[in-house]
Amino acid sequence: MPFLNWKSQPIDVSQESAPRWGTRVTIALPPEQRAALEKSLEDCLQVGGKELRVDFPKGWSIFWRIREETGEASSRVLLAHPDPEQWVASVLLEPRPATDFVARYRAWHSDSGRDASLSPNALEGIHRVSNLELVLKKI
Repeated sequence: MPFLNWKSQPIDVSQESAPRWGTRVTIALPPEQRAALEKSLEDCLQVGGKELRVDFPKGWSIFWRIREETGEASSRVLLAHPDPEQWVASVLLEPRPATDFVARYRAWHSDSGRDASLSPNALEGIHRVSNLELVLKKI
């Protein structure tokens, strides 16, 4: 499994309650990490791609993977909290939303605007069982 260990990188991670999803985590990435994540997501979020694990500061781990298409909206963004100091999220995207997310990520990363954010929750087909809003921002 591809793995990015960014526990000690200058990445800002914050969390708060979110009305629709339950929890919102915002991850602010510097340019170097945005570029590395772009490449890793391109490799991971394709049919036959391997799961990607990314560890962030403050005990956050996010697993990204492609999900088999079921014919109904089954892409999900899920949160587990197995230990008091550990947060584990899974972003499970069907092929079409995965392709869309990679394209949106590429455009977001190449845009010089700092205020822009990106969230897989904004994709069409995110199932209502999702309990996490993941927001990526630029540093």
